[in-house]
Amino acid sequence: MYAKDKFMLPSKVHVGVTARQLTEPYTGAEIANVDDFALRVFLCQGAIAWHRHVDEDELFLVYTGVMTLDSEIGPVFLRPGELTVVPKGVRHRSASLVRAEVLIFQSRMLADQQNGHRRLYALNEEGHLSKINIYTEAINIPTPFSPRLLAKVGDFAVKLIVCDGISPQKAGLKWTSLLLVQQGEVTVHTELGEVQLYVGDAQVIPRGVGFFISGQKRSLLLEFSREVT
Repeated sequence: MYAKDKFMLPSKVHVGVTARQLTEPYTGAEIANVDDFALRVFLCQGAIAWHRHVDEDELFLVYTGVMTLDSEIGPVFLRPGELTVVPKGVRHRSASLVRAEVLIFQSRMLADQQNGHRRLYALNEEGHLSKINIYTEAINIPTPFSPRLLAKVGDFAVKLIVCDGISPQKAGLKWTSLLLVQQGEVTVHTELGEVQLYVGDAQVIPRGVGFFISGQKRSLLLEFSREVT
């Protein structure tokens, strides 16, 4: 059944409000489901054991604080608004000397996490973790509402949208979309009603629901959705 048959839009969720409920290092909470993937926030403080995810990529996006992500293909240091993707099969660990609130986007069921040193996949010797700064990317997007691909996580795409004015209408899509405000504020207009989103707000747009976006002063929006082939 498509969500529009349920006559209501899911409630928005604020990342900061959810994160403030976390008090123990490396505990986490789910922000939203996007089909068989999930956006979660976890408290990074101290260091976690080395591990790998055999079958799934994993995206890390720093919300507050700073963190180091060590991996067998090199480390990366992340500040707020910066993200990286750890490819499947790559050993890694996250660490921070201070409290950092970090968003991760990954499969909802990662039963294949494995610890230890045995390499399961051949790696490109020139491979490394690349970090992406959302604000730097936004500077290079001259046209509002022209999505820029930032990263892929499995068959999902993470895109950056600069919002200024009114976007074209999106017809009801086959897949669920997740919108996350990184800067400014936007209004999402749907056939189930409209919702005002501010920095840190996440909103699920169920499959089959058409929508368009209005925003001012080059607000920045991340969209998580499955790539349509």
